[in-house]
Amino acid sequence: MIRFLILVFYYYLPVGLYMLLIYILSSFSVNVNDIPVVSNDKFMHILEYSILGFLFIRAYLNTVGLEFRIRGVFTSIVFAFLMGCFDEYHQLFVPNRVVSLGDILADTIGGFMGSFFYIVVLYVRFRKEKRYGQDSEV
Repeated sequence: MIRFLILVFYYYLPVGLYMLLIYILSSFSVNVNDIPVVSNDKFMHILEYSILGFLFIRAYLNTVGLEFRIRGVFTSIVFAFLMGCFDEYHQLFVPNRVVSLGDILADTIGGFMGSFFYIVVLYVRFRKEKRYGQDSEV
C-alpha cells in the first residue's frame, strides 16, 4: 500500500503541478493586439496539452499497468478534453480572454499527441532493451 502511494505521489504530482501551471497561465489577461500571430495560439495549446498528455499517460501506465496502453491513451484524451473545457470555462471570467471550441479541440489533439508519443517512446525503449538486454525504468 505504501509503495502504491509513493508511486501515485511520484507520478501524479507532476501532472497536478502542470495542471496548476496551465490554470495560472490562463488567468493572465491578454490584450489581443499584443499577440503577434493568432495562429500560434493553436500551436501553443497543442504543445502545452501534449506535455500534459505525456505526463498523464506516464502516471497512468506506471500506476495501473502497461497492459492498459490503449485505455491509457483514451483516458489521456478524455482527460485533456475535460481539462481544456475547464480551462476555457475559467477563461470566461478573465478579462480580454476568449473562449473557443477550437482551443478545446487543440487541447484534445495535444493530449492525444503527447500520450501517443509516450507510447512510441515505450515501444522503442522496449525493442532496444529486448535487443540489447538492458533494464530500465518505464
